Amino acid sequence: MAEHEIARAATREGLPVAPSLGPALQTLPAGRGVTLLTPRVLVLSGLAVVIATTASFVAQGLVGLIGLITSLSFYGRLSVDFVSPAAHHLGAWVVLVPVIGGLVVGLLARYGSPAIRGHGIPEAMERVLLNQSRIPPRVTFLKPLSAAIAQQLMDIGLE
Repeated sequence: MAEHEIARAATREGLPVAPSLGPALQTLPAGRGVTLLTPRVLVLSGLAVVIATTASFVAQGLVGLIGLITSLSFYGRLSVDFVSPAAHHLGAWVVLVPVIGGLVVGLLARYGSPAIRGHGIPEAMERVLLNQSRIPPRVTFLKPLSAAIAQQLMDIGLE
């Protein structure tokens, strides 16, 4: 395809489209002063930055919660620093840590909210689709707590 055909098959802003749409695009009425930077784009971009910043802080909080539960379970101290459960001093009692964690997560799922059961993403999508994007506030606290406890249980299996 020749360069002039490619240029003719592009939109007025210069974005390439399918070459076969060139003649159809020429017949469409399009204004000369088309701009891609509108107030709506600026608002949406601002919202995206706020949501991304908030999500990063929430993710850091979840990581800290996992560290806190690991420190409490194996060393009995309040600390969000990551420590390996391999250097614990519990001896044979270490087998009770996953049992207690499993019981806590089970109690959270049974009496806290059934929405925290499962792997997370499919259940969250189901809640959004079936409840008109409404998720109860207690689920937003119980799901990360149960995920942190379950992550601590997985760490034991990896050590």
